[in-house]
Amino acid sequence: MRRVQLVPIGRFSQITRLTIKQLRHYDRLGILRPAAVDEDSGYRYYGLTQVDRAVVVRLLRRAGVSLDDIASLLGEADAATILQRLRVHRDRLESSMAEMRTALALLEGLVEQKEGLTVYEIEVKQVPEQAVLLVRKRTTMDGIGDAMGQAFGELMAYMGSAAITPAGPPLCVYTEEFDGESGGEMWVCMPVPPGAAGQGAVEAAMVPGGTMATTVHQGPYDTIGQAYAAVFGWIEEHGHHPAGPMRDVYLTDPDQVPPEEYLTEVQWPIT
Repeated sequence: MRRVQLVPIGRFSQITRLTIKQLRHYDRLGILRPAAVDEDSGYRYYGLTQVDRAVVVRLLRRAGVSLDDIASLLGEADAATILQRLRVHRDRLESSMAEMRTALALLEGLVEQKEGLTVYEIEVKQVPEQAVLLVRKRTTMDGIGDAMGQAFGELMAYMGSAAITPAGPPLCVYTEEFDGESGGEMWVCMPVPPGAAGQGAVEAAMVPGGTMATTVHQGPYDTIGQAYAAVFGWIEEHGHHPAGPMRDVYLTDPDQVPPEEYLTEVQWPIT
């Protein structure tokens, strides 16, 4: 029998993009209970197999489903009833249809007792350091999408005015301080040829290279927590340690492909 991998609430928060406050609240409501609680300290630990359920909760909340309805849906055994209730809500929220389809697919998997981590192939590779132009953004977990969009807008406007051509796919580095409770600073980066200069909020920098545990996630950005969990689980299982901030490399243009075809490489430096 495979050992259940437990992670502390802070790491689970980072993986699932649910804040620690939200996780504690969902525990109290019985929506997402920790897998284990330390008897002395009261500290919560979660299993990596709980990531899918956490993603479902997060997507349903973003789609406007109430906590009472989420608790009812997760407790519902009949798949047809779940899908019917979600379709009714989807019809009221046409702007959230992409996220609702993701939630439906995940709920179908839960109902069919397929809950667990998606199988990700983990590759260890050497990533060279990279010259980039970057914009720093401080944001909370819920504000990542908006902050990233603003930063990429600033980068592309400057690079267009300075006639600088990208030298690779864009990436985002989440600094070590970034956590699920208060957020933190992230670096939204565009690879450029060496020697490219920045201006104002657009900085020229080198993103460090090194040995990375990596995997590729296919699907909406909101579900990338599954890939984070897979990489972190592999790191622990194989006796390695995280050696720096993780990063996402965006391999597809969201303006050119639908969310279910997004490809994002997750890279985590290791020792």
